[in-house]
Amino acid sequence: MLTYIDHVTLAVRSLDSGVERFRSGLSFFVGGRHRAADAGLETAVIPLVRGHLELISALPDQTNSAGAGGLSDFLSVREGLYGYAVQSSDVADDVASLRSRGSRLVAPQHETVERNGVTIGWTVSEIPEREVAGPLPFLVQYDASPDEQGRRAALTQPLAIRSIEEVTVVVSDVEATLTDFERDFGLRTVRRLGARAQVGLLGSKITLVPARMAPLGLPLGLYSAALGTTDINGARTELRARDIPCVDDPFSLGVAVQIDPAFTCGARIGLVQL
Repeated sequence: MLTYIDHVTLAVRSLDSGVERFRSGLSFFVGGRHRAADAGLETAVIPLVRGHLELISALPDQTNSAGAGGLSDFLSVREGLYGYAVQSSDVADDVASLRSRGSRLVAPQHETVERNGVTIGWTVSEIPEREVAGPLPFLVQYDASPDEQGRRAALTQPLAIRSIEEVTVVVSDVEATLTDFERDFGLRTVRRLGARAQVGLLGSKITLVPARMAPLGLPLGLYSAALGTTDINGARTELRARDIPCVDDPFSLGVAVQIDPAFTCGARIGLVQL
């Protein structure tokens, strides 16, 4: 079963600078740093109670490697939101069921890394890049892990942030992307908002916006991510006390704010009341 948005990746040109921005500027706990030399990538994890944010950068002199090539192309233009994943309670079962109905998801692959002396494993399945016409997620399922440090840190993240509630994705054709979501992930439309549409998971949602409605020149892909907080008023007050600009969403009746992307490595990150 597909449950919620597990994580979003934020592409940064320098992982050191990205980590420092979130640690010093927003007081986030950042842990789980990992170098994948074979893929030419390095990452750092910001744990949440449900899901996480992942900072990702290309290793120096490895921008042409299989994993870093597309990321380097992205970073040659800008930093910001790069990709996202959906949590599965059983990737093998989900993929088998979806493939029997025409999904393009590949057979699940298991991966492991060692962080702070602890081996962490996960299973993923994605749609081959050559077959993807629009920005689609991949599926992930984690092994049980005794990562107590990460779990404790997630409960103390600043601004009372707990989860990833929504991502907004700019696509060339909303109807075609909705067809992809239903065929490849078994996810259906739950709400229409004019030319926009929402695809629902059990615990979060994906909003699709046609390119013609997006700011001029904005490329296809992730536009923004909304993080759930248990105290939107306290978060707003704390941000402004730190001189971090944030703008109220005029249509949210005071329960959502947008953080200035200059303070989040170019990513459009908002907060919404849980």
